[in-house]
Amino acid sequence: MDEEEAVQFLKEFREKIDKYLFLGYSPPDSYFGGEGSKKIRKALKDPEFQHLCDVMMDMEPRVLNILEECGFKRYITLPYYGQDAFIKFTLFELVWRNYTPYNIRKEFFLGKIDKAIKILQKRDTEGVIFVVPRSTKVYEAIEDVADERQLTVKAADPHLKNKEILQLIELSEFIIVDLTVSNPNVYFEAGYAQAVGDSLIYIAEKGTDIDFGFTEYPIIFFETKYDLRRKMCERLDKLKREKRTSNHLPDLDMSPWPQYIV
Repeated sequence: MDEEEAVQFLKEFREKIDKYLFLGYSPPDSYFGGEGSKKIRKALKDPEFQHLCDVMMDMEPRVLNILEECGFKRYITLPYYGQDAFIKFTLFELVWRNYTPYNIRKEFFLGKIDKAIKILQKRDTEGVIFVVPRSTKVYEAIEDVADERQLTVKAADPHLKNKEILQLIELSEFIIVDLTVSNPNVYFEAGYAQAVGDSLIYIAEKGTDIDFGFTEYPIIFFETKYDLRRKMCERLDKLKREKRTSNHLPDLDMSPWPQYIV
């Protein structure tokens, strides 16, 4: 299964989880009683709802394999009710077989899927350079560098909607922000890129009056297209080396409490 297929599979599974946990949380097993458990037991008498549960249980092994590939652990451990002991579950057992005394919010389950989707989408766009904003001199120089390194260049063209630009910022491997012309939209997009943690490169023509908010960051100042091309080669190669050596996985903590307990 490639990244695109895995993303679609996770999205389908996510929709079913969202529909199944109509209470907004995963209620305890009927052994513990409670109003939520009564509503779930009543819903399970509906053949359509029971079918939904069966379909999700069939999908679960494949979903767990995808999540494990993304860096998640297959199992989590939770305190066993009324005893000084712990019990091990797969993540999604807690959706339809929640043997803990906790009502776990559905955002706990949906959040894990969303994070895995982001990881897969990011992999699918490795090798993409996104340039903000588009200018002919800069774009041509970046294209020359990208061609040599088998990378793809995209730019924040005027026809793109804000949502599309932000998505490209999230998913592209490298973000290049040109600060030569003062532009509030560029500043916003640069701040967004900084927040989502992309490999961000600031550039500006020599002599540009840099806004105070960007002076603390390293900026590539260039005079000509060829000067920019040379300096971009050095910076991209350095970032590539750092990525290979860090090999860092995101924080994939599976613990559901305290923020996910109703």
